[in-house]
Amino acid sequence: MQIHLARGLIESSSVSNHIGSVAIVKSVIF
Repeated sequence: MQIHLARGLIESSSVSNHIGSVAIVKSVIF
C-alpha cells in the first residue's frame, strides 16, 4: 500500500511539473 501511495505521489508531482513546464513554454512563445 505504501509503495503504491508513494508511486501515486510521484506521478502526480511529475504531472504538475509537466503542466508547469508547458505553461512556461507557452508564456515564452506567446
